[in-house]
Amino acid sequence: MFSAICKQTHPATGIEFSISCHFFNNSEKNLVTAGANILKVFRIVPDVEPHIKEKYTDIRPPKMRLECVAMYTLYGNVMSLQSVSLAGSQRDALLVSFKDAKLSVVQHDPDTYDLKTLSLHYFEEEEIRGGWTGNYHVPIVRVDPDNRCAVMLVYGRKLVVLPFRKDSTLDEIELQDVKPMKKPPIQLIARTPILASYIITLKDLDEKVDNIIDIQFLHGYYEPTLLILYEPVRTFPGRIAVRSDTCTMVAISLNIQQRVHPVIWSFSGLPFDCCQVVPVNKPIGGCLVVSVNAIIYLNQSVPPYGVSVNSIADHSTQFPLKPQDGVKITLDTAQMTFIENDKLVMSLKNGELYVLTLCADSMRSVRSFHFSKAASSVLTSCICVCEEEYLFLGSRLGNSLLLRLTQKDQSMVITIEDTEKEVEKEKDVMTKQRRLEEEELEVYGSGPKTSVQLTSFTFEVCDSVLNIGPIGHMCVGQRAKEEDQEEEGEHDEDTAQWDLEIVTSSGHGKNGALCVLQNSIKPQIITSFGLTGCTDVWTVADDSGKKVEKVEDSTHAFMILSQENATMVLQTGDEINEIEKTGFCNNLPTIFVGNVGNNRYIVQVTTKSIRLLQGARLLQNIPFDKEAPLATASVADPYVCVLSQKGVVLTLALREAKGTPRLAVNKNTVSPSPPVKTLCSYRDTSGMFTSKYEDYADRGQGNNLYNTGFGYMKPEPNMKIEDEEDLLYGDAGNSFKVTSMAEMAVGGKKGSEWWRRYLQASKPTYWLLVTRSNGNLEIYSMPDLKLTYLVNNVANGNKVLTDSMEYVPLITNPEEAAQGDVIMCGPQCQVSIQEILIVGLGSHGNRPLLIIRTEMDILIYKVFSSRCHQENSELIHSWIHKSLTLVLFRQLLILPIEPVILLTDLRSICHQAQKGPVSAITHVLGFLVTAVGQKIYLWQLKDGDLVGVAFIDTNIYVHEMVSIKSLILVADVYKSISILRFQEEYRTLSLVSRDFQAQTVFSAEYVVDNSNLGFLATDVDGNIIIYMYHPESRESFGGQKLLRKADYHLGQRINTMFRIQCHLREHQRQDQLERRISNYDHKHITFFGTLDGGLGFCLPLPEKTYRRLFMLQNLLMVHSSHLCGLNPKVFRTIKSSRKMQANPARCIVDGELIWSFIQLPMNEKMELAKKIGTRIDEIYSDLAEIHSVTAVF
Repeated sequence: MFSAICKQTHPATGIEFSISCHFFNNSEKNLVTAGANILKVFRIVPDVEPHIKEKYTDIRPPKMRLECVAMYTLYGNVMSLQSVSLAGSQRDALLVSFKDAKLSVVQHDPDTYDLKTLSLHYFEEEEIRGGWTGNYHVPIVRVDPDNRCAVMLVYGRKLVVLPFRKDSTLDEIELQDVKPMKKPPIQLIARTPILASYIITLKDLDEKVDNIIDIQFLHGYYEPTLLILYEPVRTFPGRIAVRSDTCTMVAISLNIQQRVHPVIWSFSGLPFDCCQVVPVNKPIGGCLVVSVNAIIYLNQSVPPYGVSVNSIADHSTQFPLKPQDGVKITLDTAQMTFIENDKLVMSLKNGELYVLTLCADSMRSVRSFHFSKAASSVLTSCICVCEEEYLFLGSRLGNSLLLRLTQKDQSMVITIEDTEKEVEKEKDVMTKQRRLEEEELEVYGSGPKTSVQLTSFTFEVCDSVLNIGPIGHMCVGQRAKEEDQEEEGEHDEDTAQWDLEIVTSSGHGKNGALCVLQNSIKPQIITSFGLTGCTDVWTVADDSGKKVEKVEDSTHAFMILSQENATMVLQTGDEINEIEKTGFCNNLPTIFVGNVGNNRYIVQVTTKSIRLLQGARLLQNIPFDKEAPLATASVADPYVCVLSQKGVVLTLALREAKGTPRLAVNKNTVSPSPPVKTLCSYRDTSGMFTSKYEDYADRGQGNNLYNTGFGYMKPEPNMKIEDEEDLLYGDAGNSFKVTSMAEMAVGGKKGSEWWRRYLQASKPTYWLLVTRSNGNLEIYSMPDLKLTYLVNNVANGNKVLTDSMEYVPLITNPEEAAQGDVIMCGPQCQVSIQEILIVGLGSHGNRPLLIIRTEMDILIYKVFSSRCHQENSELIHSWIHKSLTLVLFRQLLILPIEPVILLTDLRSICHQAQKGPVSAITHVLGFLVTAVGQKIYLWQLKDGDLVGVAFIDTNIYVHEMVSIKSLILVADVYKSISILRFQEEYRTLSLVSRDFQAQTVFSAEYVVDNSNLGFLATDVDGNIIIYMYHPESRESFGGQKLLRKADYHLGQRINTMFRIQCHLREHQRQDQLERRISNYDHKHITFFGTLDGGLGFCLPLPEKTYRRLFMLQNLLMVHSSHLCGLNPKVFRTIKSSRKMQANPARCIVDGELIWSFIQLPMNEKMELAKKIGTRIDEIYSDLAEIHSVTAVF
């Protein structure tokens, strides 16, 4: 058995889907993106400094940037992503589809700041599958524009309809009182907004419906109307002479109540290369059918209109098309979205951006198209409009971009002239219209000409989302040294001293790039000197005699180093020098140094005193009792908080009365019982730390009753009667609805300056956080030191820290309170807290993070919803031994390697033509190995010429070869992997073993586990498979067949890998080093890069570690619920488009699932560890070993 662990160290960075929706609440719009199994939520915020006061207007808004506020890792790849606004909901829900036919409806949960699953839909039963063994159809999800229903296409022939409850009637339900201390509020709870789903078999509607290309909902219909674009009988470019226009569209009306679905409109004879449908919003209506070479506008009530965008359409279709002058483009893989009712942005496959204007006449019939090339951008995979005037281009081939659309000042007006026949027909009508009144002329139109104003746009890049995918190839090498480092001597070859980097070839086409990756920030060391006995260090600024406009512009003036029994003060500048005879205390250890008064003063806290200084001059000294020395301190300007070793808290505040700065002691105190263990002060500028929700809501997060938790009623759209159909049938039944009180409260005028709420500064508030010996976390407001928030047993590591103020028992006996054993608001904390810290991250500090360090963990909480809730030999070896070989079509070039490689220094050693394109290259025992299709040749360089040594014929097409000693691992595009052996004494290249299963292999590498050698292969389905050579096994047919020992489904295609020795650090404790040497000394890590931009590794595990983690994995699968209701075991089981002839081997532990053990509360960790018969520290030790030996970058 071969056991290993597979873990992704960095998630996928490519983006395939993007939508704009109200993810958190209805008062703001968010950008939701998906790529592979990663779901991210972004917020668009102004990119301005807090101290810069500049007036912004709607015409000149601030520059925006994207802020990632949430990321979710799913156990399944996202196949389609849509949003829906459910009745009575305060936020939008997401509809996410997964292979083969799974649909999850999820929504943000404000109570846990996580995704909650609203409903799950599974359609993979055999009767629904209809005989499909391998599914090649993507489960496409579409949502009705009026949020009445959603549909999902499964297996290419069935439609799943998911109706939504339209009635938003709310029932008043008084909740049962579980806390008798006060009367509970009356909440408005809506009925379930998602109704039962059902399936429509498309063959029942029309027998010809097959090979569906796209589905879309149309706008402006009384019932949900779905348009289906399909190709009943397929054709291809070589057959268009006899069968060309094969595409057909059909529109069906979905009667959800009676489940009747009549066909109301159909159109045939569309070009065979139609690729998508774009619905057009009212008042124009209809849809755009996009083919590779043409765009066609279709509407049920008007004749079709189409244009050809290149000359190929003239010979590939019989559909009547007008040539579009000045345009030569192709529209395959183009992404489109509307920015106005008659304008849409198109991103072509070469990255060009066009603005397409639909020119309609007075009867709202599209009569012409206008193309305007606006810019050239990234190769786009998805596109959506965010907020107003902002466009997001998502890409999996380059960096995704956030663009701002701006209308140019100049505009052009064109006139649409009707055809001659239409003009003659309308002459009689015009004579009659002269007798009509002016009001009737406005209804029927006043002439055969209509003017259309064309607007040009400019696109400005505001922000980008980095993407290192698709990773085509990557290699590892040692980091380049500085000149002074090279003079010190050669680097030690030990792995503990390696300083490695990864170089990847990423992107595609014009978005191609070389990326240099390293695991952390590598600072440039200017100078270094040794210090003995130093326990802590601080740097402080001195702006007392300077005019500094911003606090951020301050430079550090002093460096204070605390030792066991003394303090060293260094002055910084051009040089760092030790200074004496200053106001700093030097004969005592320092526990804290910081700035107050906007960096004009310095506070030094020692074990026995607090000193206030201005520069190096002492202003005030406050001594403390020797029997209660100070233990820790914290500063939130202007407050200073200190804690004694006996658990007593003292707060001081800076006062500058009469020009004399002083630290004044606060009369308000914190109860000393139970003893306080740690403290931290915090200056909040986010507005989240408040006891009143209105203070936070006034900042623009929601300023009405319907956003504060008592339900939300979404207003109906404004009544605009612009069509005769609206007068007869209404706009989806909503136009004549009487305005309700909810509309009056919510449906106010929508301000275009939505970004202003992010620029509103909150009044700073000051808070003190303390932890006590009983494990409680308390938050006090300053300066009154009033207890406002209490969390029981905070070291347990619960996912959400909730307030327990209402459960604090009353203290009736002061003597008992003094003993410190009365106030126990929860179970006794089993893990002690060592340190706490709270910092404000994000824009304007609006994302406070609470960091808690315990004996075993570091817990990080986010506050939300106003609740605290290279050596040459090694680098060259990675290419080829002693020389660099370049593959150029049918020629081989061998170039020498100099110490410094420059393009101008390359010269050819050997130049030899080949019989075909060289598809792979490697080396073995000093010989050059090349592959030309299915043939593999062995070459030797003699007298400047390549001499053939041996050759062998293999399967079909070899695209990668990897060698180790005399073995060559060969990867074939169609026939999996093979093992070749070169015998130098016989000059023979022979086949040792191979995989009998046909398989499309993307990459191959070796797996080294002590004396065991495995062969790792990745395939087209995103699987990782490990083979072994076992000639003594009966199943291997005497060693002819490679045996599959382990398999694992990653969900992302791997195109490149490399192998490196496990990293063993020398600075670790002796016992830890010995254990890691015994477990991982002769093991190699196989790192991989995916086409979605992800990085990860596969590591062989010791048997004991594997058994322990395997049992833990089985418990974690069922211990807690998973996002979107997905099963990790099903996702990690090997997938194949062909019917597999063997059972999954598994034997690879899921690293993502194992690492989720760290996120569990302490009591749940203890429970799981007890079930598998081990301890938490054993599991922690295993995870720490894996992390340490794989951290080689």
